[in-house]
Amino acid sequence: MTGVQAVPRPETGALGLYARSSDRGGGAIEGGHRAGGGGDRGVRYKLLSVVQRLMFAPGLPSELQSRVCSCHWRRKAGEVELRQDTASGRASYRGLETCRSVWSCPVCNGLITEQRREELQRAVGHWKDQGGECYLVTLTFPHQRRDKLADLVAGMRAAADHFNTSKGVRAARTAAGYVGSIRALEVTWGSWHGWHPHFHLLYFCAPGQVATLDRMKTAWVDALIKSGLAEKSQLNDMLHGADGAAVAFDVQNGDYAADYIAKFGHEPSLRSKIETGEVWGVAREMVKGMSKGGRRLRGVTPFTLLAVVAGTCELRGMTKGRAAALFCEFAAAFKGQRQLYWSPKLRKALQLGRLFTDAELPDLVDAKPEMVTRGVISADDWRLILAHGRRDDPLRALETGGMDAVRALLAELRAKPPPRDDRVSRWRDDGAFADGLDVARAPLPRPGFAVVTNKDGSTRNVFEGARR
Repeated sequence: MTGVQAVPRPETGALGLYARSSDRGGGAIEGGHRAGGGGDRGVRYKLLSVVQRLMFAPGLPSELQSRVCSCHWRRKAGEVELRQDTASGRASYRGLETCRSVWSCPVCNGLITEQRREELQRAVGHWKDQGGECYLVTLTFPHQRRDKLADLVAGMRAAADHFNTSKGVRAARTAAGYVGSIRALEVTWGSWHGWHPHFHLLYFCAPGQVATLDRMKTAWVDALIKSGLAEKSQLNDMLHGADGAAVAFDVQNGDYAADYIAKFGHEPSLRSKIETGEVWGVAREMVKGMSKGGRRLRGVTPFTLLAVVAGTCELRGMTKGRAAALFCEFAAAFKGQRQLYWSPKLRKALQLGRLFTDAELPDLVDAKPEMVTRGVISADDWRLILAHGRRDDPLRALETGGMDAVRALLAELRAKPPPRDDRVSRWRDDGAFADGLDVARAPLPRPGFAVVTNKDGSTRNVFEGARR
């Protein structure tokens, strides 16, 4: 069969990069990161363990390891607090280090993206109250499987700079009553065309301006040519697709914008993405209109690639080593990139106040008055939880049965013999015992596994035998 086909295994699900969704055999479950629900969170912790295996560099001191290696693993102090939101019932930890990476960490991604989605909803609500309308603008470009993701992202940002300074774009924005925009960076991977980075933008303008904003399509195509992402010979293909619409540029009205915001952080399930597919020439990727022309390419997110490595999802034609190598390429290319960019003065126009960074958002959530401490987990018990790979279970137990259920879970773990796993407990070179406070999960030695040094001096693990 041609192309990558996803076959979710029935016992668990695959998770998208911006997802609260997972497929579980009989059908898709949308909006999985719910109050009191631990299914999606459990998947995220499982994928986090995979990331920590991939990113850990054997022989490198713990302070030089990637931050995701210690995320929700290393304790800040002696005990780990169990916290609960009294309004929603959702449980969480306090006292653990967190990487706060929206790209590499499935757990931090879930928290940060949820807060960003709520910000988008507030922004659109404020603008509608002022009589305005939001539009969904999608910017994409042609690419091939052999293209490197880092090069595509750099070229796309250069094209965005050309686009934003274009006279035609400025004229169209002025005519449309433009006050600002919010730009989202996203990426998928497909077997035919490789990496597919793209921009989704929310334009805040006057009502009824779709035709006016559509004038910007020639400016985007010109920016692609100037930045080297496209050639003049592709001009007609980018401006006139099979249905006569521009395929590198798309603008939709407020209904599509609202649909996109509702799905931001709630990506369509793996099953629905298989049914619709994804291709560079289809701009309506996150909305219902995308099902028309995208069946040539099966697009999957980086976190779906992680699910392949974890063994919870199968992609025909995709090995675990190849999926791991692709995710490592993604993590290196997107490190330091901003998920959302607000144009200057937009928040002031919408009276939204200061924009908090990804690093600040988890602390703001934990500081809410609804958050209370229900109990603590000792250092020894936390080591047991790590050794058995049960980081989600204490949270689920607290949500369903309170601290009595947590104590019963810990008693069960204490009664079990600790698993023999060098990834969890090992002796450091200096003879000191290393546990969850000192080291992250290390990968077991395996054939074809190598440590690669990034440009910034950090290291990551890749599979030498993985083919692109």
